[in-house]
Amino acid sequence: MWRTIIALLCLTAILAGCETLYPYREQFDKSSRDYNRMVRWSELNQAAVSYADKTTRPEYEKHLVAAKGVKIADYRVKSVDYYEDKKTAEVLVEFDYYGPSGLTLRTVEDRQQWHYVEKSGWRLTSMPPAFQ
Repeated sequence: MWRTIIALLCLTAILAGCETLYPYREQFDKSSRDYNRMVRWSELNQAAVSYADKTTRPEYEKHLVAAKGVKIADYRVKSVDYYEDKKTAEVLVEFDYYGPSGLTLRTVEDRQQWHYVEKSGWRLTSMPPAFQ
């Protein structure tokens, strides 16, 4: 009985230690994935509220005007550069989309700049994709 309890306590300590080794990266992966899904499903206003940095949010929201009527067909994450020491990341994403006319499929590259803010989590400091 005692061996089982000690084994469980050791396992719990090991798992808790592993959790603290990569919390920023795991949080970043989730934030980036959720943000890109919001863009994919045309939830750009919610993406701004959830992830745009407070200092850049007004400018971000101005850029959303260009996305009016855009329908995203698909997206691909091309690369992720993650800098643990600086708590920053850069993600290159391609979005395939139809403009308001809906006739031509276009592709835009979006270079996303992210940084970690204590007590707020990962925040996007770059503007939304430049849909034309």
